[in-house]
Amino acid sequence: MPQGLRAILFDDDALVRGVVSQICRRRGYEVIEFEDGNTFCESIPECPCNRNKRCADVLISDIKMPGVTGIQLLDKLIHRECAVPHMGLMSGYWTPETLEYATEKGFQIFRKPVGIWEIDKWLMKCEQHMNTESRDLVECYEEVNEQLSKCMH
Repeated sequence: MPQGLRAILFDDDALVRGVVSQICRRRGYEVIEFEDGNTFCESIPECPCNRNKRCADVLISDIKMPGVTGIQLLDKLIHRECAVPHMGLMSGYWTPETLEYATEKGFQIFRKPVGIWEIDKWLMKCEQHMNTESRDLVECYEEVNEQLSKCMH
């Protein structure tokens, strides 16, 4: 398992967020949690990602949240050139349109209630892919963490 991994989670349900966070932490991830996408988008007007660094290795968002939906959030992040290589969407309210969108964008689809093994299996798959990637990203984590920490307070 690669070292220095980071996951960013968005879910307005504290229980779901806590379970997903625990799964990630058990696999060695530093986890940053948000109960909605508004806080993140308003606090960080530009994603700190660029060609040589990224804000996280995986991002998982609920679709149905107050304010910014998960789809709107991921659209904003992509528009801001966010370089998170592995993104997933969770929902108990998938529609044909949201499923088509997620599939077209290459996002992992999780149907709530999400099984622990589903997330664990996806993270393992992501990590296998990360083993083949350049890990020149780790030095940026302090800078990114500082920016993300500011928006959490």
